[in-house]
Formats: sequence, structure tokens, C-alpha cells
Amino acid sequence: QRVAEATAVDQQYLSRPVTYVELRHIASYARNRWKDVARCLLPRPFTEEMLADFETKWPENLYEQAIVMLEEWNRKYGRAATVQSLCQALVRAGCRRSAEMEFSATLVEWIVTNTTHSYSI
Repeated sequence: QRVAEATAVDQQYLSRPVTYVELRHIASYARNRWKDVARCLLPRPFTEEMLADFETKWPENLYEQAIVMLEEWNRKYGRAATVQSLCQALVRAGCRRSAEMEFSATLVEWIVTNTTHSYSI
């Protein structure tokens, strides 16, 4: 029964919207791979032209590019911009450690084990 309760809590946690603070932390952790993360968000919210526009507006600042992209994703998808969808994108983009640092290694391992998405870009 304890396992069932933990899984239920995890499901609620996974399906909750990402917070602004979490977005800022992820932008900091994954700033060098922000375009890979953007390409791995599902459904794919950004075109290559949009990604190039982020680079043009903040050419020297990877953190700004990352946080603007994540905030745009969050605004566009609202409650659908969940912990699980962000973790899946981070893992697919090769930023598993970033997801583990913000959420937890156990949670990320559960996502990898229990979802059917491919984890490579």
C-alpha cells in the first residue's frame, strides 16, 4: 500500500505545472543546451526560426536565451507545462543531471523507466 501511495503522490507531483522558480533553476543548469531542451519539448512549441530569434535578441547570454524560451513554453502551455514534460525534455536533450538537481534522481529514474518516449534527440 505504501508503494501505491508514493506512486499516487508522484503522479500528482509529475502532473503539476512547473513553477517560475523551477524554470529559473533549470535555465541556469541547462543554459548551454537550451536549444536541445527546446527541441525536445513535446509537443514541439518552437520553430528553428523562433530559436534563432532568441539567439539574436540575447547573443551573449545563454541564461537569458534559456529562461526566455522556458517562460515562453510555460506561457504557451500553462497547466500542460508540467514537471513530467519538462523532465522528459531535459532527459531527451542530454540534461538528465539538470532534471535530477532540480527535482530528484528517483523521480527522473521513474520517468525514464515508466514512459514510452525515446530518450535521445
